[in-house]
Amino acid sequence: MSVFKPTIGLTAWLAVCVVSIQLSQRPAAAQAAAEPAWQTIRTRDPVSQLDRTSIEQWATAEIGAILAEKAPQAALERGKAFFKSAYGNASAVNATPAFRSTLAEVIAQQFDRQYDIAADPADMGAAIGRIYLLVTMKELKEPGCKDALVKALPDPSPGARAIAAQGLLLIRPAPPELQVWLRPVLPVIQRVGVDETNNAVLARLYRLLETNNGAVAADTLPVAQNILQARFARMATGKSDPLPADAEATAWLAERFSFEQQQGKTDIVKSIGTLLAHAVHMQVNRTLDERTKEQNLTLITAAETQLKDTTQPPAPAPNVLGLLKRGEKPAPDAVAAELAKWIGGNGASGILNAAPFELPPGLGIQRAVAEPEK
Repeated sequence: MSVFKPTIGLTAWLAVCVVSIQLSQRPAAAQAAAEPAWQTIRTRDPVSQLDRTSIEQWATAEIGAILAEKAPQAALERGKAFFKSAYGNASAVNATPAFRSTLAEVIAQQFDRQYDIAADPADMGAAIGRIYLLVTMKELKEPGCKDALVKALPDPSPGARAIAAQGLLLIRPAPPELQVWLRPVLPVIQRVGVDETNNAVLARLYRLLETNNGAVAADTLPVAQNILQARFARMATGKSDPLPADAEATAWLAERFSFEQQQGKTDIVKSIGTLLAHAVHMQVNRTLDERTKEQNLTLITAAETQLKDTTQPPAPAPNVLGLLKRGEKPAPDAVAAELAKWIGGNGASGILNAAPFELPPGLGIQRAVAEPEK
């Protein structure tokens, strides 16, 4: 009986990032490295240097072969075998904490040494290999995997990025250790987050920042805001779209609202209002498929609710969602007028333009015509 279970199936994770793989040809995989004496080593506490060397030799050879594999089917089979060996032994009932920690540390170190962040996005075999290695580290849930998972956050494959971020979420400590743990990771989260276009990845990056601890939030809230502001700038030029993950981020900002000084409160409602404005613009001015339309309406619902909760407007509160959810498509001018009750614009003053927020009409959004990035 296993002492712990995978958080998500390998097939589900691979489906995120491997859309199509041609497997008609199955080249022979390189011969697998000799396996350590797992049944003995996994019972050790502590793990001897000799046993660690045995694990290192196996991990070095296998990780190198997996990362070098170009054929998708061979990478798939080799990755599955690696996961089975590593996770299967780590989850055995007689596996000691010392063994699990050592195994994870060795795998992470070898991945860190051999991983190439500049991998070709079109190299499906290499992507599958990286994904299996990252899933292995994610499922081991050991602190020693942290640096390797952080290194993979900018991976060219969105599936790999999502797994790396999820792996970090699974080993993220509680406060007060969280503050020290997060600080070296924050610049990477911001760098990756500002350019991220995949909702699953972005949501996990935001979740790494979310906390109810005031001291930690003092470090992470500015990073979340910086990611949002960069994304808003791209939305204004048509290079990006609002994503549900953005509404998750502003939901956390709304939770922090009452703990902030006035400038912090103003910054929070500005971000929520800006997200609402971009989502409304997308809903009214773009031809969306039904799935995207409903997803965007959910985002609009969330953002408008967050504005109501934070600003506590007098009744009747602005109701952009009410206009958008009517049977007939509302006139753009009517929607713009209702939105202006929140953010101002076209000569009208909105709730966010008045004290205590006193933000500029339209929140200073300057739109430029450009095609959204695919």
